Amino acid sequence: MRWGGRYRGKGDPSGLVGAVELSGLRGRGGAGFPTGRKLRAVAEAGPRTVVVANGTEGEPASAKDKLLMTCCPHLVLDGALLAAEAVGANEVMVCFDTQAHGVRASLHRALAERASAGLDHLAVSLAECPSGYVAGEESALVHWLNRGAPIPTAVPPRPFQRGVHGRPTLVQNVETLAHLALIARFGDDWFRALGTAEESGSTLLTLSGAVRWPGVIACDGSALCAELFPEWVSLDDWGYPIIDPGPVPPWLLVHARRAAAACPTLALRLEG
Repeated sequence: MRWGGRYRGKGDPSGLVGAVELSGLRGRGGAGFPTGRKLRAVAEAGPRTVVVANGTEGEPASAKDKLLMTCCPHLVLDGALLAAEAVGANEVMVCFDTQAHGVRASLHRALAERASAGLDHLAVSLAECPSGYVAGEESALVHWLNRGAPIPTAVPPRPFQRGVHGRPTLVQNVETLAHLALIARFGDDWFRALGTAEESGSTLLTLSGAVRWPGVIACDGSALCAELFPEWVSLDDWGYPIIDPGPVPPWLLVHARRAAAACPTLALRLEG
């Protein structure tokens, strides 16, 4: 399934949801929940839904989402607005850490550019959120947006049932939304060309600690730690190597034991 230009959901609002389901895209915020299933649940929950782009990134060593919102803000905004059309939302919010000053400037500039060009029919609001690891969990974020404490809960209703303003809410990581925008442009088959059947597409990883070149890299879901780390990581006697994709994604945990021969300290830390 492919669209020649930017998909706007007109005439077939479920078309993008189906394409995302076929793509195999999973959330890039850590839980790895199937994105298409999440979109469909919100779309079926009722009208007047809300989309929240979660860029809070509270993991101490992670920088992937901040980099994405700083360098590619339009891609994130495209994904959020496309998701809004797919689920019938009339409100879009982009949330980021209050200390991420570069992200704030980049998003404000991107929104001004879009307004000047008349690109969007739906307004996007920005929300600066408190720092902290748990504050970015989806139920905690919804609580805070509803003027409560940023504390997570496992008690229903979940955000897709009743979230911001008591309305069904899609809370989606900003990297996931960026992938969604690319799937809308190039198609689900294009996305599946990378990765594996279990973990399709690519993902962003933050490399820090005892590494030769710290920073954010993109790799596909078939990459093994043993393949990545000889090129990217050097160990010394004073620190551990750290690879932080936010919370560790399933494909990295699956391959941790297979990487033990090349990097036993890293494999042990991931599995522990």
